[in-house]
Amino acid sequence: MLISLFTQSLFAFDLKRAIEVTGEVGFDGIEIACQKPHLTLSQAQSERRIIMLSIKTAGLAVSALSTYTNFTELEAAKRSRKDLMSFIKFASEFETDTIKFTPGPPSSANASRKDWETFERELEPCVKLAESQNVKLAVETHLNMLTDTTLNAVRLVDMFDSPALGVNLDFCNVFLGGDAPSESILQLKDKIYFTHVKDVDTDVSNRYWTPLGQGKLNYPEIIKTLSEIDYNGYLSIECLYDEIREKPSEVVENDFKYLARLLDADAATNC
Repeated sequence: MLISLFTQSLFAFDLKRAIEVTGEVGFDGIEIACQKPHLTLSQAQSERRIIMLSIKTAGLAVSALSTYTNFTELEAAKRSRKDLMSFIKFASEFETDTIKFTPGPPSSANASRKDWETFERELEPCVKLAESQNVKLAVETHLNMLTDTTLNAVRLVDMFDSPALGVNLDFCNVFLGGDAPSESILQLKDKIYFTHVKDVDTDVSNRYWTPLGQGKLNYPEIIKTLSEIDYNGYLSIECLYDEIREKPSEVVENDFKYLARLLDADAATNC
């Protein structure tokens, strides 16, 4: 397994500096947030060669292009379809075969038949294009969206009998949705195309994001289960807790070191 950084963690920096920091820390890959202040569609069109030079100079690979889409609300879905199809076409120029996207609200419990139908109709041409471009679309398990539980992530992927469509399994999000992350891994198996790694603590009244290893997620067990299904893709760290705004470089380095230690321990166990 490889370690990636989701550049949303470094929105305190412009994309150039975010790339530099990611490389300096020692990450294998970089998941590029496809919105301001990082990679807009216009930047992907006009600056992609310069961006890729920066990424290669930093010793990184692009683990995924990470889009922010809404395929349930009609007008937003039309825009999302257009944007996602554009990023699919750009994927090869960023030397990646993976694009993360979000399904859109509401939560699965509040979703109507129309929400699901709009999603299916507007995503279909994206899936067909991804097939033709050998691109993998990874829909994120996301709070307050259609994929807020593992069961509904499976339902969404099963809408299309396509190798182009899989899941970006966010372990923390499925945990907050009431699922055990290791069980989610076993349910999704070969449809896990990408992952998000973050941690959370909770009490009766609220939740708050924490550094890796300081919250409720059992990452040693998660890594063990991923090894059991022979997952060899990216674990992409997403830092959301407050310290990221004050000392972004230190925060991402600490989370990187924690995850790297777990992977080293897992590799030693499986030797």
